[in-house]
Amino acid sequence: MEKFCTMLGLTKEMTESLIVKKEVLKCSGKIYSEQHRRNFDIKDDILRVENDPDNESRLNLTINRKPIADWFREQ
Repeated sequence: MEKFCTMLGLTKEMTESLIVKKEVLKCSGKIYSEQHRRNFDIKDDILRVENDPDNESRLNLTINRKPIADWFREQ
């Protein structure tokens, strides 16, 4: 999850807040999708790390309560 957050362009501090401290972040700026090979704008969006509903041992990064892969597809 740390590598994924770094690839998105999140800072080390932001990544630590999400993963270690389990904090919710309200962010604005740009995030990068390796799959789509481009940046996406976020404005006052809520980022959170949640447990995967299908596999409790996995973590999902969500934006506004949507899994990030779904969020990217909708953009």
